Amino acid sequence: MAAALCLGIIGVVGLSLPAQAAGFSDIGDADVSEAVSVLSSLGIVSGYSDGTFRPSETLTRAQFATLAVLAEGHGDQVAESAYRTLFSDLPASHWAAPYVNLAQSEGLISGYGNGRFGPDDPVTIGQAVTIVLRLMGYGEEDVGPFWPQDYLSKGTDLGLLEGVRPQADAAMTRGEAALLLYAMLQSSCKDGAPYVEKLAHTTISDAVLLQNDDTSPSGEVHTAQVYAGNSGLTWYTQDTALPDTLLNRRGTLLLNESGAVSGFLPDESTVRTLSLAEAKADRLVDESGASYTLSSAVTLVLDDTVTTYGEAWYELDGRETVTLYYSASGSVNLVTASETKRYDGAVLTGYYENVLPNASNPTSITLLGETYPVAEEGVSALAQFRVGDRITVSFNGSGEIVDACSPSERSAVMIGLVTETGNSCSVALSNGLTASGSCSD
Repeated sequence: MAAALCLGIIGVVGLSLPAQAAGFSDIGDADVSEAVSVLSSLGIVSGYSDGTFRPSETLTRAQFATLAVLAEGHGDQVAESAYRTLFSDLPASHWAAPYVNLAQSEGLISGYGNGRFGPDDPVTIGQAVTIVLRLMGYGEEDVGPFWPQDYLSKGTDLGLLEGVRPQADAAMTRGEAALLLYAMLQSSCKDGAPYVEKLAHTTISDAVLLQNDDTSPSGEVHTAQVYAGNSGLTWYTQDTALPDTLLNRRGTLLLNESGAVSGFLPDESTVRTLSLAEAKADRLVDESGASYTLSSAVTLVLDDTVTTYGEAWYELDGRETVTLYYSASGSVNLVTASETKRYDGAVLTGYYENVLPNASNPTSITLLGETYPVAEEGVSALAQFRVGDRITVSFNGSGEIVDACSPSERSAVMIGLVTETGNSCSVALSNGLTASGSCSD
């Protein structure tokens, strides 16, 4: 079995939580990189132990037959095809025999007509495209009688050959195989059903992957945070650790029978991430000065809360990045923001309300109704004060207090937007911090 897996493109399936799919050091093409990233997270392809994928190496017929079985989600059925010999040059002891036997029984592949399969022969582009079309439900009656020309023509018409050489007799490379299989996942079958539905018990379309390997509000670890329109913000247990390259993408979420994430297929909708300079009531401005006009009704996902841009735009000030998601018509219909705020140099003046664990060695303090962590360099300065004192503190870029002094030494001019809820008020300050308390204070 080890000898089979060291071929490098055979995905390992059946693990409860496989290691996160990583980027490969030798893939320079962005399209190939995304294809491999998605396919590897689905357990269809994998790289070599040295961190490479070797996209220029060619594939054998046995390897591509194996990929075909994994790409239709039948990897768990190969055991039933083991210990049989259907081809004279592929004994039951061969690592690929279970995969090739299953692919043959499903009508995906065939031999040379003389009882041989040629497992170690290079798979040609014509052969690979033919197998993919069969996976999608197309037969000779749909394609045409002339092989391989009709099959390449059909593959081109369906958009399967982007980045793949239209040369039927050429040996297919690993990179081309990834592009071909990825295009198949993004396509519909002959019956009109999205191909990706073959790989999941349930799919959720128009989903945005916000966090990977996250902890849910209930404390459940290894969850994916996903926003999906009518479903709102949801945390799903992850059977598969998704690659971080898919974060902040919109697409189709794949769930297994237990309702756990088994994959994610990004779509081609426009997503733009901005380095934020300023948030206004009707627009966002990035650091280059470009302005993006937004409707107040646009959905805003902020700090695990779903709201609208009009209700909470001011809370975006100080965020490092925001991400805009566009509809097919070209308008922004969703905005998300990074958790990190730019606190560096921010100053806050108020009454010292509480401290943990004690005033002599504080790790966090409460000021103006909010609790802030204390950096190591801020401990000695804060140790001079006690609860009840009026103090001025300054922050580092992580929102930790790094210095403290009396307001007479340095007082902060604080301007912000007040929000009133009953007898309580919160103020979103222009320096990125928030103050809260009684409206009568």
